[in-house]
Amino acid sequence: MLVPSKLTAIRHGESVLNEQQFRRKQDHDYHRLLESFETDPHSEETQALARIVVEKYGHQIGDHAAPLTQRGQEQARLTGEALKAESDELPDVIYLSPYLRCQETFRYMTLGWPELLDVEDIFNRDNALAETDYGAVFPYGDWTSFFALHPDERRRHELAGPYWYRYPNGENVPDLQQRLSVWYDRMVANFANRHVMVIAHYGTILGLRSNIEGWAEDEFIEAFKTAPGANCGVTEYRASSTTTSERKLLLQRFAAHLYPDTLLPG
Repeated sequence: MLVPSKLTAIRHGESVLNEQQFRRKQDHDYHRLLESFETDPHSEETQALARIVVEKYGHQIGDHAAPLTQRGQEQARLTGEALKAESDELPDVIYLSPYLRCQETFRYMTLGWPELLDVEDIFNRDNALAETDYGAVFPYGDWTSFFALHPDERRRHELAGPYWYRYPNGENVPDLQQRLSVWYDRMVANFANRHVMVIAHYGTILGLRSNIEGWAEDEFIEAFKTAPGANCGVTEYRASSTTTSERKLLLQRFAAHLYPDTLLPG
């Protein structure tokens, strides 16, 4: 089986959207919304609270255009520095999501590992590695608010389940896995037995993991709910030392942050 010799997948540093999400989760009105939604998602109180939360935390910038925060810049720089300290061996190829936060993550990583700029093959706008497309949900900044204000979509989500539910004008998990499967086959055809680095998104990296490891539906959803997702978390696979026909990728670490805990939010 053709596989890269090493696959290093790095989530982007903290973006302004991540920072906004953290503030929302600390907000008293948001906790009131969660409690009211759990009690009665149809109530006037739930809908009023959802409007308040959207007014406070609805996204005012496109998902593709969200830059890193200052903390995200430092996370990226220190991640580059730490990876260089672990091994001076450069990747053979680097793939980047086209989203600004991933482009900036690479730029700040090069401050800690300048030699990354010497890599000959850098694909800096690979659309297949973009974040999950949340479609009409994205401007709301929060699924709970969206489902409170759109009961028909909440019902669709209940019937389909989180794996199969496709966001209006967006994607579902199988859509994500399919485009990543096409990307992976294309990547391996060109860079088998090479060290491949990817800078992308948490959902994208989970999609890659699910394809590589053959997760079932419930395994993906459980991982999405419970797995660590630190910004600039490093996920790494290495090829097994078997014959080419039997070679496969073995997970070495997942979402490991290589910077001090003081740079984690909160």
